[in-house]
Amino acid sequence: MTTIIRAGAAHDFLAIVPALTGYAPVRSLVCVAFHGNRSAGVLRFDLPRRARDRETLASVVVGTVCRMPGVDAIVPVVYTEAAFARRGAMPERALLELVVARAEAAGFLVRDALCVAADGWGSVLDPETPAQGHPLDLIASSPAASTAACRRPRRSRRPRDAARARSRSRRPGGPHARRVRRRGPARCVRPAQTAA
Repeated sequence: MTTIIRAGAAHDFLAIVPALTGYAPVRSLVCVAFHGNRSAGVLRFDLPRRARDRETLASVVVGTVCRMPGVDAIVPVVYTEAAFARRGAMPERALLELVVARAEAAGFLVRDALCVAADGWGSVLDPETPAQGHPLDLIASSPAASTAACRRPRRSRRPRDAARARSRSRRPGGPHARRVRRRGPARCVRPAQTAA
């Protein structure tokens, strides 16, 4: 069954992202890919620890989206523990601007480019974003967040750590190991669809 959730504003969209990913992202760059007005998949990457790795990450994100059939638009979202107040500006703005530039050069429509920080959220494409960011309460109190399909998942371990824990509980060489070898690594998660 396809679930359609409408996001009328950026904070509504941010309320939906945890439902799309299946977890609350932490220290991540999440890229929601769209085919028309419906989500086509979600990609998640660790934030780079060094500033010089931003260009590489932006290239990898856009290169991966280029391989997704039918995708014509994206919304990159950075989740960081940094704060607007500490920097006096949006954290990871340079990374988001790189992703936007690369995506537009590749022919994708960038619907928005968002940052969710420890003390607020903002949009790179919105000149009205205050220096201290918009309050996080806007996301939590969004009508989209109260939709049954968008019940906020618990903030838990990073996805990579959870995958390691699951793989340790399985015997090597069991049926799961054969299935993974045949399929190869997953490129994106395709959860419930949304209409923007």
